[in-house]
Amino acid sequence: MDVEDEVGDVEDEVTDVEDEVTDVEDEVTDVEDEVTVVEDEVTVVEDEVAVVEDEVTDVEDEVTVVEDEVTVVEDEVARYGLPLRS
Repeated sequence: MDVEDEVGDVEDEVTDVEDEVTDVEDEVTDVEDEVTVVEDEVTVVEDEVAVVEDEVTDVEDEVTVVEDEVTVVEDEVARYGLPLRS
């Protein structure tokens, strides 16, 4: 085997290694893409949780209003001595 053949063999090996590096880089890119998809899904779920939390707050506010109205009625009943139904 002469020097040119050896150089050709080394160049082929370098090409093989470069191809392997490219394959690994592609796999890393695929994983990064999957992570991005999961992050997007997490963001969507977080947004949905925020909406539900807002709805819960609205309901809690409505309950507070009703409780306040009940207190007013109870105060009026106590003031005027009206019997409460049980």
